Amino acid sequence: MADIQNHLVHPNVILNTFQCSRCNCLFISNNLLSPVESGFLGKSYTAFALLLSVFILKERFTKREGF
Repeated sequence: MADIQNHLVHPNVILNTFQCSRCNCLFISNNLLSPVESGFLGKSYTAFALLLSVFILKERFTKREGF
């Protein structure tokens, strides 16, 4: 019994539980949105990822990478 309890509180089990709940929330929210709104979020993902990487991670891009 103690061996099972050690596995249940392992950090990977907790992390995987949150990851699974995040995926479920993603699919439920996409199901509630219309196809137009869902498509907009899918297409704008790259722009949001670049903006967040510049502002949060302080990454620098050259002109050559931008075009």
